[in-house]
Amino acid sequence: YDPAYSHVYSFFALTAFLYFLIKLKSRFSPWNAIASGMMFGLIVFIRPLNGIAILFVPIVFGSGSLNTFFRKQHLGKTVLIILSCLGVLSIQSMLWFWQTGLFYVYPYGQEKLTLLNPRIAELVFSFDSGWAIYTPLPFLALLFSIIALIIRKQYFRFVMVILCSFAILYLLSCWYYLHYGCTAGCRPITEFYGPLIVLCGYSISGLHLKKWLRYLMFVTTAALIYYNQVIHFQFYEHILNWCHMDREKFSMVFMKTHPAYRYATSEPWDFSGAGKSPSVTRLPLNNSIGINDLKTSDTINVSLPSLDPGDSSLLLDISFRCLMKDELNESFVRFLLSDNGKYVDLQNLLLRKEINRVDQYHDIHFEMLISKPVKKGTLHIGLESVDKKGTTILKFNDIAIRRIAMN
Repeated sequence: YDPAYSHVYSFFALTAFLYFLIKLKSRFSPWNAIASGMMFGLIVFIRPLNGIAILFVPIVFGSGSLNTFFRKQHLGKTVLIILSCLGVLSIQSMLWFWQTGLFYVYPYGQEKLTLLNPRIAELVFSFDSGWAIYTPLPFLALLFSIIALIIRKQYFRFVMVILCSFAILYLLSCWYYLHYGCTAGCRPITEFYGPLIVLCGYSISGLHLKKWLRYLMFVTTAALIYYNQVIHFQFYEHILNWCHMDREKFSMVFMKTHPAYRYATSEPWDFSGAGKSPSVTRLPLNNSIGINDLKTSDTINVSLPSLDPGDSSLLLDISFRCLMKDELNESFVRFLLSDNGKYVDLQNLLLRKEINRVDQYHDIHFEMLISKPVKKGTLHIGLESVDKKGTTILKFNDIAIRRIAMN
C-alpha cells in the first residue's frame, strides 16, 4: 500500500535532477542539458509542489547561475533544457486532454494549500508527526550543513540553502491537512533526503574536523538511527497513535517497545452508541490481586458461561478498582480470553492511562468485545509491571455480560 504514494518516485526524480545539474555544471553538454530538463519535468509531473526544486540550480551553480545559462555558447542547450522539461510535462497534459477534454485538471479535488496560514513550527516541532521530533537525524543534518557553509564562507550557497529550505517547509506547512494522514514524522519531506545527503556531504567535505568531533558525529548518527528504528517499530505496533499524538502521550511511550504499550496512546473502544440489551448476566468476583517489588505478577482465572453472540455481539464489562502506591508506575492488566484452552483474544490495559493520583483508589471499567461463540471460556486476568517496579493493587467487583448490536 505505502509504495503507492508518490514520495519514493519523487525521491528518485529530485536526486536524479541534482545529479544531472552537478554534471551539467562540470560539462555543459546537450545530453546533460536534456537529462536535467527531463528530470525537472518529471519532478513537477509527479508532484507539482516539488517544482520548488528549481532552487537547486543556484545552489549548484553558485552566484553566476543565470549568466551561465544565458551565455551565447549555452543558449541552445538552455533551450534544450526547457523543451525537454515541457516535453515530459506534456505527457500528463495529453493524458488529461484525452480523458477529459481539458489540458489541465486539478488532481487533488477539494484538497488545497492555505498559503496565508503557514504552520512551520508545528510541522517541524509538534509531537503530532513533527519532522524534528520523529526524524531528528535529517533535521540536524540540515542544520549542520548550514553551519558548515558559513564556516567555509560559502555565503551565497548558505543564503540559497536557507531560502530553499524555508520555501519547502513553508509550502508543506500550508497544506490543508498538516499531518498528511497517519504518519510518524513528516512524510512528504522524505523525498528531499537524497539532495539533503548530497548537501551534507558537500558542506563538510572542505572542513578539517577534529577527531573527537568525527567520533561525536558517528555516535550521534548511530544513536539517532536506532531511535528512528524504535519509532518505526512503535508505529507499526500501534504504540504510537497514528493520527493524534501529543507531548503527554509521547512522553508516556518514549522508547517503549513492550507489548503492554500497544494502543496505549489510542482512545479506548467506545460502545456507548451500540444498542445494548437491557438483560445483563453478572458474574461476581470479589477478588483482589497485587504486585510489588518482590511479587512482580499476579493472576486470577474466571470461568465464563457459554457465550453465543448469534447475530449480534457480546460485551464483557469488567469493573474493578485500582490503587497505585508511591508513584505512577508501568503496571498493566492483561485480559486473555481462551476457549477450552485455545486462544480467542488478548488485550492489555496500561493502568497509568486511567490513574492520575497515587494512594487513591480509582474506579475503572474495561470493555471487551466478543464477536464469535465461546463454548467453554476462561478469562485470565493478569497484573504485571513492565519494569518490575512499583506497588499496584486491583480489587475486582464483577463482570457484566450484555448483548449489543453494532452499527
